[in-house]
Amino acid sequence: MDATGRESARTLREMKPDLIESMLKASYRLAPEIWEPFGESGRAYARADFGHHLDFLSEALCFDDPGLFTQYVEWVAALFSGLGFGSKGLDSTLGALREGLVTVLPPDVSRKAIAILDSAASPQATVPKSFIDRDSPMGSSAALFLDRMLAGNRVEATKLVLDLVQQGMDVRSIYMNIFQPSQYELGRLWMTGSISVAQEHFCTAATQSIMARLYPLVFATPRTKPGVIGACIGDELHELGIRMVCDFLEFDAWNTYYLGANMPSRGIVAAVRERKARILCLSVTMSSRVSETESTIAAVRAACDPSLKVLVGGYPFRHSPGLWEKVGADGFASDAVGAVMMAGSLLQPILDTPA
Repeated sequence: MDATGRESARTLREMKPDLIESMLKASYRLAPEIWEPFGESGRAYARADFGHHLDFLSEALCFDDPGLFTQYVEWVAALFSGLGFGSKGLDSTLGALREGLVTVLPPDVSRKAIAILDSAASPQATVPKSFIDRDSPMGSSAALFLDRMLAGNRVEATKLVLDLVQQGMDVRSIYMNIFQPSQYELGRLWMTGSISVAQEHFCTAATQSIMARLYPLVFATPRTKPGVIGACIGDELHELGIRMVCDFLEFDAWNTYYLGANMPSRGIVAAVRERKARILCLSVTMSSRVSETESTIAAVRAACDPSLKVLVGGYPFRHSPGLWEKVGADGFASDAVGAVMMAGSLLQPILDTPA
């Protein structure tokens, strides 16, 4: 990888405080009618938001992958639209980013950063399509499940799932056709301002509790395959995806050890060594944590058995082909079904060897 991208990202991170202040002033000058009504608390939120913008931009610089920032800008456009800021809110934000990059950064670094900013342009704030097809048989069940969750009716949502199990539906089908589209739809509804963050948190926590009710079925398969560690990167809190991956691997007879969210690198390294795992599965939802994924994989490589295979998944890897190779992983899976297939592929020689 071109070292200049890493050096540019490092410079941007070092100058982040000055960049944030420059961008804050520019945004309030460019669109005072939007931002001034929020008062001093609005300035505090704006500082935090510009910090996030710069985190995503630095990752795009580091990995020479403009798509990491483009994905983020598209998400911000939809979010701003849902909050009622309109196109001028996004335009003033991107304009303030540009001014700060030119004003604060050294010219060679600002040119690289602005090239990425320009590649993102100013996307149309289109409302993302629903992840649930209410007209299909499974889609109607997923919609009913989510409707009950959003109404706070966890009991009826749980009953729906347990009834499907009693009717003979495979638990993996429930995961893929009920839980997964419901979670994606929750994110879409929050992003467009249709639900509150409290509703999103309630629905996610309730889904996890229902998954726990299904664990007697998940863990009924004898574990005859090597050990797998599953974890989220750093302070990543979006753990439902990696939990589903570990459950699917359990169904396929792998011996999983689920670490969950908010897991520091040293804890992942220790778990891999203690459990003598043959595969490490890492989940990343936010593109701002790609560098941390790379450093975690490097730490694991340095401290653990060199035959260990690392599998990554999550939003940035789904949308940036080849990114998994840049962070040093051995493979990528877009969902739990793909993770089972990839795990088998990575360790096929071992699985084919008679016990």
